[in-house]
Amino acid sequence: MKKVLFIPHHPLYGDLKLRLAEMARYMPDGCEVYLLNWTASANRSFAGRIGAALRDLFRASCVRTIGPWKVLETPLMHRPLFLAGIFNTFMLLPMIKRLNIDCVVNGSYYLFSLGQREGFKYIVDIADLPALPNGGAFESFIERAVKREVGRADLVTVSSLVLADHLKEHYGAKRVEFLPNGTDIKRSRSVTEEAKNEALERLGMKGRWVIGYIGYLGPWVDVAFMARVFREVKKDVPEAVLLFVGSGPDIEKYRRAYSDKDIVFLGSVPPENIEKYFRACDVGVLPNAKSLFQDMAFHIKIIEFAVARRHVISSDLEEVKRLGLSCVTILPLDEALWVAALKRARAIPWDDTLDKALDKYDWREICGRLMRLAENNGT
Repeated sequence: MKKVLFIPHHPLYGDLKLRLAEMARYMPDGCEVYLLNWTASANRSFAGRIGAALRDLFRASCVRTIGPWKVLETPLMHRPLFLAGIFNTFMLLPMIKRLNIDCVVNGSYYLFSLGQREGFKYIVDIADLPALPNGGAFESFIERAVKREVGRADLVTVSSLVLADHLKEHYGAKRVEFLPNGTDIKRSRSVTEEAKNEALERLGMKGRWVIGYIGYLGPWVDVAFMARVFREVKKDVPEAVLLFVGSGPDIEKYRRAYSDKDIVFLGSVPPENIEKYFRACDVGVLPNAKSLFQDMAFHIKIIEFAVARRHVISSDLEEVKRLGLSCVTILPLDEALWVAALKRARAIPWDDTLDKALDKYDWREICGRLMRLAENNGT
């Protein structure tokens, strides 16, 4: 395999980490890698969206460098979706041919229809639940797009085991391979004690017992539950602090609602600094409310906490159960159970044998497996 094109589910934007963009970053030596990109407007107004769509529609085809990526750009249509897929495929195929692409990994199955084409291996990558069953017109459109592309692909890759089962049952997918989301384990393990302490000192948490949530703070995160649990824990562990790291639509609302010097909403941090915050926490938490979407998601923060040699308390999500990591305590969102589990976590030693078991979640290992699967047509 020589030349690979990744089509992510979302364009590059700010500090947002994208599954296929990370794969493009960590591909094995000997691969020439391209990442398709289009415009993500920070202005979500109607005028902002129209401006972004027009810029993409009338741009010239080119290849340029953005950060670590060799980015491919070509005229691209955003809406209407049924017409966008036809137009985008028509514009992209000549670029694929001109660059002699050997393999296309498509995570934007509703904007591009690339199956049954000669000249390259075609992999469809599905990172999350594609559509809610029995949804509206948009959900139905997405379901049709998934069935079409899954049926045409040489190989389908998914980010979770539960999602693999869902695709087989609801979309008729025959060849589905689990490729988890990953992390840069070498970089994570290179975080020094000094870097960790610097982060704690800057937060005013040196010498405290830090309970941490790290990741996007979406509405599925039960912040109110976690705050109640923390206040109970603090009655017996007065040095405890609760730290939320990550962006989200309601950060300011949470800061007003939980105006406690020991409950901190740090907000977004640069991706290159995130590893030290996993080390700065003494225990990680994942208080996510159960839903079909959450049950199928691969929660990479659990792996990142584990690589930092930190135990995690998680709600009883199906994919977390499937992972079967001994450093994760899985409980329903019951306050008494979580209070007891957090107190116990202070005394649980780290199992050194887990370190080696986590290597399969390194992006380099995952990308190497992707290429082996592609070369063997998924067999």
